[in-house]
Amino acid sequence: MPNIVSVLPEILLSCVGILFFLINKYRTANTPKTFYSLSKYSLYLFVLGEITLRYFDVKSDFFHNDAMTVFYKIILSVSALIIFSMSCKWFLSKNLNSAMFYALSLWLFCGLMLVISTNHLMILCGGMILIMLMQYALSLLYKEDEERQTGHQFGIFSAIMMLILISSLAYVYHQTLSWDIKSIAMHYKNKSLNIWDNMAYLGFMLNIIYMLGMFPTHISKIQAHKAAILPSSTVIQVLPLLGGYGCFVFFSGQTVVSDFKLIFQLIHLFAFISIFWGAFSLIKENNLKAMISYSCLYAIGVAILSLKNFDKDNLLSSLLYLIIFTVSVLGIYGILFSLKYKGEYLSELSSVQGLYSQKPMLAVLLCVFLMSIAGMPLSLGFIGKLQIVDSFVLLEEYWVMFFFFMAFFLILIAYLNIINQVFFSEKCQNLDRINNGSIFWISVFIIVFLIGILNPAFYIENLEKLIR
Repeated sequence: MPNIVSVLPEILLSCVGILFFLINKYRTANTPKTFYSLSKYSLYLFVLGEITLRYFDVKSDFFHNDAMTVFYKIILSVSALIIFSMSCKWFLSKNLNSAMFYALSLWLFCGLMLVISTNHLMILCGGMILIMLMQYALSLLYKEDEERQTGHQFGIFSAIMMLILISSLAYVYHQTLSWDIKSIAMHYKNKSLNIWDNMAYLGFMLNIIYMLGMFPTHISKIQAHKAAILPSSTVIQVLPLLGGYGCFVFFSGQTVVSDFKLIFQLIHLFAFISIFWGAFSLIKENNLKAMISYSCLYAIGVAILSLKNFDKDNLLSSLLYLIIFTVSVLGIYGILFSLKYKGEYLSELSSVQGLYSQKPMLAVLLCVFLMSIAGMPLSLGFIGKLQIVDSFVLLEEYWVMFFFFMAFFLILIAYLNIINQVFFSEKCQNLDRINNGSIFWISVFIIVFLIGILNPAFYIENLEKLIR
């Protein structure tokens, strides 16, 4: 019974997705606000349920429900709520049915909730497969047949990753006769590892890396993200990044007792390559959605590379950096949801040319968010960057810090090019009026930024208390 109760919020949330299809079929007076409102209140109830389970300290064999897990779930819930709110305006302006989008997004959200909190290997794999299927479905949403090729390529790659995952699951169970992740980790701690043990563990880690969108699994996801409609693109990029990071921390934290040192070294190599691949690709990219993807590739590489020892100081630095980065990315998405020309949403770099001359507030805010991602002084991102540098110093990874700053300068060059287009180029088109929903969330992000800049200890100390 406790195993069912501990996952009750996720079960109820997945049922809401099914309810959307029934409402869409049998209720005629539906608007995008109908499904957004249902999603919003479902997320409120989900968070309330998780806090209640934590308060009563409900124990489970299959799931852990500690303060850190609940914190991850709240962060993901808030991010989902922001994305759902901004997406509602997109569907209203397009006069399109949003039932499928919100249903798929909620199921994706449920999959993420499972992978960041389960102790059961089969549930972990089931959650990963659900996430991949929902991302694939979202990438195809409202795309014409001739526009679906990129999404199908993403689907084929996802199918390959599922086969790798299932093969790894079958091998591990055959070797250990257990589904409990901690028991499996202890089993491998007490034996000499062979190549197949390492390959099986690598299969799990590759799927987590795929969720994160990190090298070497990033290319198909970035292309799918670039081609998808803006609401789907935002969900695919932001939610799996946060959820995948939580999954990486919990799964690696439970299995670090095993002697998979070679695999962890390989993952750190992937993170290192991700940093430079993201930085170099940014310079030559002209699509704003793809630029966000490459910025995420760079950021997740930095966050994973700083998690070498999985101690509390490393986790604090890495998590704070990633949260600040996510807030900055959501701010940029808020601006993308505001860039319209004759009702069409714009995502090319040319669409922000001369933005300052017609939307000065939007131009300044875009500059603020970009500088925060880059980690420039007097920005919120600078706090996260300092934490990362401090983490590298504690690890005595001075060579990594050197290359980190090299990549930082490449990122800065790419962002300065955008700022040049925004402030010093002639406008190429007259943009439509900014919607109130985007203005509200951008204002919230600015308040978050101001609190962090004026009192950085507020975020650092509270997050440190949570981790310790």
